[in-house]
Amino acid sequence: MHWTGQSASAEVSSNKESFVSATIVVLYPHPQDPARFEEAYVNRHLPLMRRLLGPHVQLPTYRAVSTAERPSPFYRMAEIHFETMAGLLEFASSEQAQLARASAQDVSTGGPPIVLVCERCAEESRPGHEEVR
Repeated sequence: MHWTGQSASAEVSSNKESFVSATIVVLYPHPQDPARFEEAYVNRHLPLMRRLLGPHVQLPTYRAVSTAERPSPFYRMAEIHFETMAGLLEFASSEQAQLARASAQDVSTGGPPIVLVCERCAEESRPGHEEVR
């Protein structure tokens, strides 16, 4: 994970008013040993992440599912939800983020995880743009 808060701040600063929340998405490649990955991910990495992020940051995680038509290019995905981009950037430049990146790198035995920084558009938060469930 090479992303730091410094590199993203310039990109998002010009769009402050059109976005309402921010998310870090972490995509883990298929591990060399899925059982070992799950053990480390569930019992070490996720508890560490929850301690580092605190109780007010959502951290949903998913296991990717392959279909007969299309195998998944990733094994697991995590989302780290922040209320604002400023909150995300503050976390990204912290000592906690350094520990989080090192832990994610350590458990990802199939290669380095891919990290995306995402913003939710303000227009998606208006009535009539609700998520379909």
